[in-house]
Amino acid sequence: MLLNKAVYTFVKSSNVVLIEPPDKKDEKKQGVIIVLNKLVVMKKIINLTVLFICLGCAQAQAQGSIKAGSKDSVIYKKLMKMDFGKYKDKVVDKFFHDLGYVYQKYIPTGRKPGYIDRVIFRYSDSLSVDIAVKDLGQKEPLNFNYKFKIEVFKARKVNWICLKYGGRCIKGCEEESCD
Repeated sequence: MLLNKAVYTFVKSSNVVLIEPPDKKDEKKQGVIIVLNKLVVMKKIINLTVLFICLGCAQAQAQGSIKAGSKDSVIYKKLMKMDFGKYKDKVVDKFFHDLGYVYQKYIPTGRKPGYIDRVIFRYSDSLSVDIAVKDLGQKEPLNFNYKFKIEVFKARKVNWICLKYGGRCIKGCEEESCD
């Protein structure tokens, strides 16, 4: 697009800026240069937009592989590779140290009302690890004032461990209490 007004070019000479009117021939060239510059800028904007979209997709894909809710997750794969038998008679905390991932929440539970014999550690809505200890030291049934201390549980020795996915046992299921 050509401007009706005279277009001036700035020429820098040492510290002084001189303003000179362009020739009529140069006015048409400058209009073409302006259009080409706009195309180059638009091309850069499009390329950057595509780049940001691709980076966003790659980041979403990477986060999906870390998410604990799928069987392709890093946590699930590590749990499947671990030998739960080697943690029998070892402290619960050793298992968590070797696993290297933090659980989302824990749920103390037991078969007998008022007594805790195991804890369910949730890594997602569908992935959990049940850990039972040999002796929690609980002498009488729980009352409403009882406050469960997870650190005491982690210091106890493991009786058995089982891995559940979607509420179904998939590893360590040989224990009768894993169901």
